[in-house]
Amino acid sequence: MYICRDERIRHYLTSARYDARDGVFDWDYHMKLGEMVPIVNSLEYKRWRHNGVAYQLREDAVYETPNRTLASGVLTLKDGERIARRGYWGDIVNSPYISIGSESDNKELFKKANGKYVKTSSHVAEYNMLQYMQQIFPSFISKSLLANAKTQSNERGLTIVEEVEEEEEEE
Repeated sequence: MYICRDERIRHYLTSARYDARDGVFDWDYHMKLGEMVPIVNSLEYKRWRHNGVAYQLREDAVYETPNRTLASGVLTLKDGERIARRGYWGDIVNSPYISIGSESDNKELFKKANGKYVKTSSHVAEYNMLQYMQQIFPSFISKSLLANAKTQSNERGLTIVEEVEEEEEEE
């Protein structure tokens, strides 16, 4: 899978630009995505462009198993012959941040400190996914649990939501 994705990036960038891919990724972020979706962090975007992992839920986890669902076979024409080719056909430029990690009804996720967003697109996406799950499966997560949720990841990378008990303030 990594080879298929790398081949697609090489083809997109051409051989001359592939050597300067860090600069190309930085330019794409600052000239295109950064203006359109400012909550996307440049480090998140560049990491995704390099390895294809958009949402890393745990900082201490190693994401080395590729997602094979985005690699598939296709018949191509080469010199008039049909040839079966396996490759990565997913997005390598725009990123999934636009679709799920750029907007939310929770305005707390878009707070700024010193001119920078406190939360990242990953936080927005996680919140949005919990909202979607609540709408699809109402018994999955109670609304009070979602409002007072603390998220963690277990050893298999699955997000665990547990209720946080609020402490009363002493005066």
